[in-house]
Amino acid sequence: MPDKILLNIGGTKFHVTRATLENSQFFGAMLDRRSKTHFESDGSIFIDRDGTHFRHILNYLRDKTVPDLYQPERKQLLVEARYYNITGLVRELEAQSSAQGMGGRGRKTTKRRRRHYK
Repeated sequence: MPDKILLNIGGTKFHVTRATLENSQFFGAMLDRRSKTHFESDGSIFIDRDGTHFRHILNYLRDKTVPDLYQPERKQLLVEARYYNITGLVRELEAQSSAQGMGGRGRKTTKRRRRHYK
């Protein structure tokens, strides 16, 4: 199997290295030489999932980056992280959700309110 892999996640294509994918049990098993992974005619591996949040999955596998998302997006990413069995990301997203439930703001913003004095 090549070092560069083309994934087709629900119609969205992602170019990724084998090393990145091997950081995941899900993809590691798929790329195992004994696995019978099916390649599409264009050489990609098709996974029947929504590709909307897959970039976050890849970024986590690359450098453990956890995105700061609003609650609805975080829930969607959590579903995908569970599907791909990315346990570290699942834990981080669950922690963010529980922090929000305990009075946290959820998504941090960089804008600061300016005080207007008279």
